[in-house]
Amino acid sequence: MPSKTVNLSGSLFLAELDDKKQKKSGFFQVGEVYPFTFTMNTKTVKLLSGLKGQRGQTAASKVKIESIEGSATFKTIVAKTIAMMLFGKAVKNTATAGSATLTDFTIPVDGTWGKLPHDKVNTVKVDAVVLGEDYEVNEAVGLIRVAPGKDGSILGGEKPVTYDYAAGAGYDITVGNSSTTRFAVLIDGRDESDESNVKIEFDSAVFAPSGGFPLIEDPETDFTDWQCSIDFETLPGKDSPGTINGMMLSEFADT
Repeated sequence: MPSKTVNLSGSLFLAELDDKKQKKSGFFQVGEVYPFTFTMNTKTVKLLSGLKGQRGQTAASKVKIESIEGSATFKTIVAKTIAMMLFGKAVKNTATAGSATLTDFTIPVDGTWGKLPHDKVNTVKVDAVVLGEDYEVNEAVGLIRVAPGKDGSILGGEKPVTYDYAAGAGYDITVGNSSTTRFAVLIDGRDESDESNVKIEFDSAVFAPSGGFPLIEDPETDFTDWQCSIDFETLPGKDSPGTINGMMLSEFADT
């Protein structure tokens, strides 16, 4: 029996695969992910004897691999793992900054918010009225409304509106437009028993999120784990889903 279990530290990198299981992009680094487990599901196949005096006894047996699975717990997340959780896509936001002039923008008269064509706006000006006194603006998401207590008729209908908007940043994430979340996996690891380097690679792994993804959660919650199961696939022309290299295991010995 081993004297201890395998104990690695490491960085996890993922590269998105297309429907043909080819890389669509380079590898991106994921944040804190542990534990990351790997499981071989096997089945014992027996050949029963039909010989006289041995009928029904096991003449031969072998172990057959039925599936290769795993699981991972994400402690921290980046934009592309959020997209993975939501079966969506993360696309770099490259929108440029600019200014807009709307000659006929309609502001609701019932106190609800009207949506400007852009987010992250500033210096919003409405013709003939005063910001903060007659109307309010949510700059982050580009909303505008009549100030509470004001007669909506002073702003109702079509009004000239001008504003500036900031350049895009981060990622735009779509939701539910990807049927699978398939990635190539690369782990840059270290065997803590002897500090040797370990490289782990899987050609194709399908991540299946489990449980809900918290968007607005309890403020008292310090950290939220996100868990998923993983199905490792063997690509055509190969006899294994991946490789583990460089593991010395110097402190592992049979007892």
